[in-house]
Amino acid sequence: MTATNPTYPSNSSSPFPMPYSVAVGRILEPQPEECNTYLQTTIIKGQVPSNLDYYSPQSDVETVYKACHGAGTDNKMLTKALIKLGSEQMQVLQVAYKQQRQKDIIALIESETSGVYRTGLVLLVSGALRGDAYLLQQALRQNQENMLAIFIELVVGRSKQDLATLREYVSAVNNINLDQTILEALPKDNLALKQSFRKCLLEGVSTRG
Repeated sequence: MTATNPTYPSNSSSPFPMPYSVAVGRILEPQPEECNTYLQTTIIKGQVPSNLDYYSPQSDVETVYKACHGAGTDNKMLTKALIKLGSEQMQVLQVAYKQQRQKDIIALIESETSGVYRTGLVLLVSGALRGDAYLLQQALRQNQENMLAIFIELVVGRSKQDLATLREYVSAVNNINLDQTILEALPKDNLALKQSFRKCLLEGVSTRG
């Protein structure tokens, strides 16, 4: 199978291909040596294939393009094309769409959909890791109640390894310091809340309940 070279941010030694490295869905067993996991989903480090022995993305590329370039977005067609894909297939589609249509498929979905449907579809196509990076950026645009709910989802109950992976990813891709960004966004007068989040970020310990 052919492969495309991943694009890395400048001055970065991150192992994550940018922006096509995030997988969603199931994990194949056994995993290749070049894969890690995040929230039990596969992350490919290195070159992301543009096709697989068991999956050719050509028809899905055309379906997504057609769904987004008619008289309005065909949400039913778009969802049907994407919902059936597993983790490796979704990564391959991201690469193939960029190669064939010269546009990031996630940027396309953001521009052609709206509301909670857009959020859900972006998270589906992004996968767990890139999706959490997206949620972090969205949280900073929300009111305090919604922002706190997203921060809890991103941090509380996460393993130390998953937090380390998210920390490295948002630093490399978005130039964001995860810990500093979250702690500085919390209410300044709620020291107990800040301390709880600081403990979760440092130790990967849940404070639920």
